[in-house]
This record gives sequence, structure tokens and C-alpha cells, in this order.
Amino acid sequence: METIKAGTEKLSNVSQQLGATLYEAEQAAGADAAGEEPHGHGDDVVDAEIVDEQK
Repeated sequence: METIKAGTEKLSNVSQQLGATLYEAEQAAGADAAGEEPHGHGDDVVDAEIVDEQK
């Protein structure tokens, strides 16, 4: 029983370390991407509002 408990505890610790490493990697990647400007497709898009003049 002690062997299973020790193995489970070791697995839990390794899993937590893996999760922390993945979290840090995602945070670093997110910080890099946040500094970049979005890439457009070269389209000249104009935001407009439709006005119904026939009231």
C-alpha cells in the first residue's frame, strides 16, 4: 500500500511540475504575440453605417 501511495505522490508532483512548465511557456508565447500588430490581408476595409433615408 505504501508503494502505491509513494508512486501516486511522485506522479502528482511530476504532473504539477509539467503543468507549471506548460503554463509558463504559454505565458511567454502570449507575451510575445501581444506585442505584435495584427497582420492584415491588404484589404482596404471601410467601416460604414447604413442610413435609410426613405422614412
